[in-house]
Amino acid sequence: SMTEGTGRAAVRRVAAARGISLTGSGAAFAALAYIVYRLTGESAVWLSITLLLTMGVQGLVQPIASWLGDRFDRRRVLVASDVAAAAGFVALAFARTPGQLVIIASVTAILESPVWAVAAASIPNLIDEEHLPWANGQVAIGRHLGSFVGPILGTVLITGLAGDGATADRLLGAGAFVYGLNAATFLLSAWLIGSTPGRFNDERPAVSEHTGIRAGFRYAMSDRVLRSILLGWSVLLLGVGLNIVV
Repeated sequence: SMTEGTGRAAVRRVAAARGISLTGSGAAFAALAYIVYRLTGESAVWLSITLLLTMGVQGLVQPIASWLGDRFDRRRVLVASDVAAAAGFVALAFARTPGQLVIIASVTAILESPVWAVAAASIPNLIDEEHLPWANGQVAIGRHLGSFVGPILGTVLITGLAGDGATADRLLGAGAFVYGLNAATFLLSAWLIGSTPGRFNDERPAVSEHTGIRAGFRYAMSDRVLRSILLGWSVLLLGVGLNIVV
């Protein structure tokens, strides 16, 4: 088993990897939204579509991302996701129209979706249970800082590089720079995860037919308290999403 010091070091590497990649991703998607908004004549409809097909789609595929982490080696899932997302953002730098930007960004958002769930699921296997609250706090700090700093950084970069009244080529060029930086953050994240000591999955017997995503949904909907929480939280997030778009 890992020593306490090694376990803490492993948790810090995972937290740093998540914070770095989420900061870059937040910056890139903020820049993308700004570029699409400007290229379409400040269209609120296009902006809504961009948000829906990036952040919205990413939320919808979270169950699949979580299943990948349960079904396969989490370290490999995370590294593969980071590398694939890096490739997606490199491809985004070559997009020239709003439609191309949104489609490629949507695929890239799906590719990076394991970032949100799989890393957190690996933490209990990297450190002793008595230190788990501290470990979860480290990952939460990385996630929340990335989610907060990233959009601000992306907005500052894209507006600073493109300037007021920028042409389409200048906007796309500034965006390509931000996407390239983000691709680098995902490659750095992949290296941090790949070189982290310890096991990302626990030792467990073969999965029975009564486990998995469907079993989880079935159990949640069969319990009155869990069902109420799930439905209430869904309504709350729907309202928050509508307020953001409006």
